[in-house]
Amino acid sequence: MKKVKYLFSWILLAGALTSFVSPVFAQLPPVPSNSDKEFRGPRIFVSQRHQDLGTIIDGEIYHITWTLENHGNEDLILDGLGSSCGCTVVKLDKDNRTIVPGGTYELQADFNTKMRRGDQVKKVMVKSNDPAEPELTLEFVARIEVLFDAKPGGVINLRLLQRGEVAKQGLDLYLGPDRKKMSVVDIKFPDRSPLTATTKIAKRHDKDGIVINFSVVKDAPVGRIHTKATLTLDVDGIKRERELVIVGEVVGDLVWSPLKVDATRQASKRGKKLVPIRVRAQNKMPFDILGVESVGWLNVSYAPVERAKARTEYIVEIVIGDDAPSGPFGTTLLIKTSAADQPLISVPVFGIVRPPVEVDPPVVFLTADGSQNGPRRRFKLQASPQDELTIISMSSEIEGITISVNQAASAKYMHLRYLDVVYHGTLSVGRHESKLIVTTNIAGAERLEIPVTVVVPS
Repeated sequence: MKKVKYLFSWILLAGALTSFVSPVFAQLPPVPSNSDKEFRGPRIFVSQRHQDLGTIIDGEIYHITWTLENHGNEDLILDGLGSSCGCTVVKLDKDNRTIVPGGTYELQADFNTKMRRGDQVKKVMVKSNDPAEPELTLEFVARIEVLFDAKPGGVINLRLLQRGEVAKQGLDLYLGPDRKKMSVVDIKFPDRSPLTATTKIAKRHDKDGIVINFSVVKDAPVGRIHTKATLTLDVDGIKRERELVIVGEVVGDLVWSPLKVDATRQASKRGKKLVPIRVRAQNKMPFDILGVESVGWLNVSYAPVERAKARTEYIVEIVIGDDAPSGPFGTTLLIKTSAADQPLISVPVFGIVRPPVEVDPPVVFLTADGSQNGPRRRFKLQASPQDELTIISMSSEIEGITISVNQAASAKYMHLRYLDVVYHGTLSVGRHESKLIVTTNIAGAERLEIPVTVVVPS
């Protein structure tokens, strides 16, 4: 009887558990069938999106390949490719960019390691019509080992050189980490290059390095140097080529400074001395300046420098003449010499000649618009600070305009005068052009004609 009682209790407990658990299990989703797992449309797939190239040597182009697969049931169309760096180039065949279902496409990236060093992480982007992943990102990493280093790393500037002279600026080469031996195989210059090169061994960072020195050939023409050379090195049995860009200038026996006289920062008064030009012989051989040509209103003189060896250095002085026209100017100084390869030296000269009296603003504009300020204007006359400016007379060619000196504004400085112009309204409707006539005591500015425009609206 007791066993029956225990059995009945177990039946009741099992019934209660069943009533509690079964609703929970009834809410779980059904196991999907194989047909539900199929992907409809194109689907891009790559088994190895990340590649590690390990340690590689700089200066070579490495090829990385990925296999693109189409796991969908429609054609996969590759729309475009891109990379995170200009050193990595990927190309897409325009005539073969469709991957059929189950098909593959070999994608290659060319990684140029030139001028790269240390740890590198590069990405390649693939665009397609896959709706689930329209842009696929592939990645490769590498550690680049440097064979050698060069200083300067960019353009080699030899600056000013005479024929046969060895440049102070050279090219320093030194071995990269864990490298043992380096030698120069060849240095090739283009035909008729004005340069030659020599090499010598030198210690760099406790290792044997190489210094390349450049010199100008003895028959080099005078003028600018802009050339390239191909350097071939052997580092631990590995050959590398590097293109060198070299600039500079071949100068003759004579050099001069400045190469250009620029006096445009501020206006210069007549009689002002501009920056002098120094002409000297680099080889200390005597020469003569035979004459200087310039515009007539520039007064030019020249003389040898006394402290220098006789006739090896000259000073050319430039003075703005009293008859120089006002305003900006640009001309060329032609210095004739007895030097065989530099018989004529050209030096550009720029500047601004200040008028004896400056008018600001240079044009007076009046508007008869009925406002308080429209028909009134004030302008300034300014002479040199050491001159006392006196207004002798003032007049207008247009009736109805009066001019007067503003005494309060003009009282502080003797070389400044402020004039007030007022239009009184006697002109017809339209635009009227005329002049204001002001006479002064300043030489060269005895009569000033200042344009004036009066606008009378309808």
